Amino acid sequence: MTEEEKSVLLSEVNLEEMDNLLKVFSHLNRLSGEQEAEQAAQFILNKLDAYGILYEKQRCDLYVSNPIFGELSIIESDECIQAKTRSFSAHCPDGRKGTLLYDPYSKSKETLTPMEEKKWYTSVKDKIVVSWNGYEDYVKKVEKYGAMGVVHIWPSSEPVIHEETVGPIWGAPSLETIHDLPVLPVIGIGHAEGLALLEKMEQGMVSARIKTRVETKCVQATLPIAHIPGRSTDYVLLSSHYDSWHEGMTDNAVGNALCLEVARILSLHTQRLERGLKVAWWPGHSNARYGGSTWYCDHNWQDLQEHCVAHINVDSPGSKGGDALLVNRSGVEDVGFIDEVIRSVTGQSPKGYSYLKKGADQSFWGVDIPVHIALKNVPSADIARYHSPGSGGGWWWHTEEDTYDKVDHALLLRDTQIHLLLVERLLSLSCLPLELNDHLKNMKQVIAALDASSDSDLSFQSVFSSLEALTEAIKQLGSQKDDGDKACLQQIGGHLNQLIYSYSDPYRFDIAYMSGPFPGFQVVKQIYRETTPETQYLFIKTFFVRQCNRWVNEVKRMIEQFKDDCELKDA
Repeated sequence: MTEEEKSVLLSEVNLEEMDNLLKVFSHLNRLSGEQEAEQAAQFILNKLDAYGILYEKQRCDLYVSNPIFGELSIIESDECIQAKTRSFSAHCPDGRKGTLLYDPYSKSKETLTPMEEKKWYTSVKDKIVVSWNGYEDYVKKVEKYGAMGVVHIWPSSEPVIHEETVGPIWGAPSLETIHDLPVLPVIGIGHAEGLALLEKMEQGMVSARIKTRVETKCVQATLPIAHIPGRSTDYVLLSSHYDSWHEGMTDNAVGNALCLEVARILSLHTQRLERGLKVAWWPGHSNARYGGSTWYCDHNWQDLQEHCVAHINVDSPGSKGGDALLVNRSGVEDVGFIDEVIRSVTGQSPKGYSYLKKGADQSFWGVDIPVHIALKNVPSADIARYHSPGSGGGWWWHTEEDTYDKVDHALLLRDTQIHLLLVERLLSLSCLPLELNDHLKNMKQVIAALDASSDSDLSFQSVFSSLEALTEAIKQLGSQKDDGDKACLQQIGGHLNQLIYSYSDPYRFDIAYMSGPFPGFQVVKQIYRETTPETQYLFIKTFFVRQCNRWVNEVKRMIEQFKDDCELKDA
């Protein structure tokens, strides 16, 4: 693409057209399974019709959990503290009464050994735990030790209470995972209210009642999928979730408008597309824990496995204050390629690169997709003011205050142009921009760090050996130039992502605890025999050995397969 062609393409972004969607969505509370979310999906379908873009209107089954009401009342003073319950919290409308217990380790950077952790957390039995940690893995931990409930204090000082989830299951539960749903009532309270509560607890024992009303049910929701053909049957998947907490303008109406505009423009340039484009608008992100994208993966698994070469997820672009860009990616992608795309629009490199973590509809690790990219808007200042993972770091994230005035149209234009150019390049290049040698080198460093911070009995030697064998095979393959070898590199990159970013088999989904590369190996971090209870050490080692076996055997099979398919020399 020439500079002139690039300039013409970027000039086609129409902010007024995008603003039409934003203004319509600004009056819709788009909770999946509810009428206003379906109105939003129909608006997208109507736009695709108007643009003359082919589409499917799929209907997916979701298991949703809608937080209705939360309250914390202090027994001694009859004081009620404003709260919100969490999606997938237990439904306890009559309340649970107990003594409040503060968990000082929930804020401390101090790392407890497994023995120290067990000693402390046995004290939460029959208590309502007051904590700075509200993540789902924490809730399951205190549940295991017999807590009666959790009160989560928001870590930053904005005067709002954020919606959140404590559901650890990725998508709809199955017979194997249904037991992972929490059975504790969980509420969130504001920062100032939390500090006042902790001060009261310092003066003596405090009894409280925690009440929650949560509506958990099965629903059907619309899933729009746009189809823009290319010369081959391979395609790039561009996606954003259209459901939201409340109006959700920066999380994620802006992403919906961006995806619709990219689809509109590229549908006018199909003659230049080597690959096709599918654009998905997911339901079930917020109240079904990525239920829409998970359902789509389950029901389109073979097509994704055989033809999808990249997944670009769009979440919270164009948010006020989010002027800096971070690039989250699997690591297989050529950083130089991404840097060039962003510099073409902004004149600057992104603020940084990091590996993708669980979240934001990253539901496609089970299929062999080589390229995974998600750009993230953050404040340019090094110190974030608010504990806000979305909305460009804005305090209004996941609240009723995420309204139209929080959209920065200039940043939305910038972000749309970046995504447009990124997707166009992935659709038009004859060879995907992959850099496997650097990726494997980086992954060796990740494994080395885990090896250095775990017991010597938990040996990574077989993993290191297989990484060396794979590195040598890829070096030989990289010296080849024909299209078949390029296809092999693409397949290797996709399968590597599956092995590095999940611990399950390809047809299931990991638990939704936050993690980056090698979640199956991360369990041994800071695990030593002498500081870990005997039974726990055995369980961890058993899991670890099986993960090593999985990695080594899958890499061995990958090398053998591509020796045959791509005529590699013996590694």
